[in-house]
Amino acid sequence: HKHLRRLLGHLRVSQLNEAALDDYRTERAKEHGARKVKGERVPTSPSTRNREVDRLCRVLNWAVERKRCPANPIARHADEAEPLGRKTHVTDDDCDHMRAAALQYGKEPRIGLTLRAMISTKYDAMLRRSELCPLKWAQLDFKAGAIVIDESETKARRVGTRITILSDRAAADIKAIPRMVGSPYVFPSRTGKPYHPRTFLRAFQAIAAMAGVKAADGERVVGHDARAGGITQQLELLTPQRDLMDMVGWATDQTARYHRSRGAPAVARAKARLEASRR
Repeated sequence: HKHLRRLLGHLRVSQLNEAALDDYRTERAKEHGARKVKGERVPTSPSTRNREVDRLCRVLNWAVERKRCPANPIARHADEAEPLGRKTHVTDDDCDHMRAAALQYGKEPRIGLTLRAMISTKYDAMLRRSELCPLKWAQLDFKAGAIVIDESETKARRVGTRITILSDRAAADIKAIPRMVGSPYVFPSRTGKPYHPRTFLRAFQAIAAMAGVKAADGERVVGHDARAGGITQQLELLTPQRDLMDMVGWATDQTARYHRSRGAPAVARAKARLEASRR
């Protein structure tokens, strides 16, 4: 990674320690990341810096396994504290409103049908944009109601190949798209190639605005809010944590970051389960 080489490249592995990592985080905190707010780049976030340090740690673990270095001196490093995360998430009702609005988007009916299917698939299968856009027909199992995500097609490659949900709603939306002969992609653009993730994001945000879906104060709707909504829904349905981790591609539990529906709604659901158990 270019930032790791730039700021830590002068050190030998034996010189790496918590102090060196603290210095790295301090310098990176002064620099702008790729994210923009109102058109202006903002400083790197704690989560970005943690991912960069974790990447360095994985490289050193790889070197130790292959006897390229005797030990990883930062194997037990402490991550920088991160905020709990966003408050915005797309609900199941929001998803249906957006599916309806998607049919009015674009100059051709096929565009609206494609985006409707992408929204329902992203929500119900809890996919990242990078997994959704290049989805191929070979990955869909309509009979089993499943989508196979190969480790080469996902962000978290260390979790390996995984299987997630192909819901009846998403399957029906997909089958409604006019099939493009010769294209292996489920959601092809006019050229037969998959939509670029940024192109899908712009369409997603426009459709959310058309459907009246709004973000929490200080936030704006992003594509990841659909994934967060699908994960929140599965948590509300009491899907076992291990099963959910396998479906969404988490190597470690990130439930605290994604479970957006807390407080009074959570209490109401807990009370309903309690009362039902006493009947």
